[in-house]
Amino acid sequence: LENARCMTKESRKEYDYGSYFEVRMGNYSILNIATVMYSVFHKPLNTSGSDPFHQFLWLRQKLTEAARDKRKVWIAGHIPPGIETFGYTELWEPSYLQEYLNIVQDEVMGSVIAAQFFGHVHKDEIRILPNPPPGAGPIFLSLSLSPVYYNNPAFKTVTWHENGEVV
Repeated sequence: LENARCMTKESRKEYDYGSYFEVRMGNYSILNIATVMYSVFHKPLNTSGSDPFHQFLWLRQKLTEAARDKRKVWIAGHIPPGIETFGYTELWEPSYLQEYLNIVQDEVMGSVIAAQFFGHVHKDEIRILPNPPPGAGPIFLSLSLSPVYYNNPAFKTVTWHENGEVV
């Protein structure tokens, strides 16, 4: 990823430690977060209690910096917060979900999030936060490339304005 110029040496350290990293593109950032560790089916071995790999701390820092710099942010991850589409069961452990919502629904930190992108549920959906702050964008869930669960394989292309807003 460093050779492809997707990561700096600093972001590579974050990725190697906890699988999260930031990519800056002009006046916006993409924050890639590792969400598998929040799953109700995953029991992390190397965590720091309520904040596995200090990812929530990192996310707060990055969103606070973005707000200070008036920079928009996209958040990308695998397992989305909320419920599973087919069985209507929780996808994240409740304590992790609450902490994430505390961050992304915060009036300052959440207002810089132009969009959130997740997969995992094999369904094309658009969601909104339960209590979105002004300026918070939607949550996009993407279909799978696999026909598992009887869905048609698909992918999305996303067009954005240079300031990070989804067009």
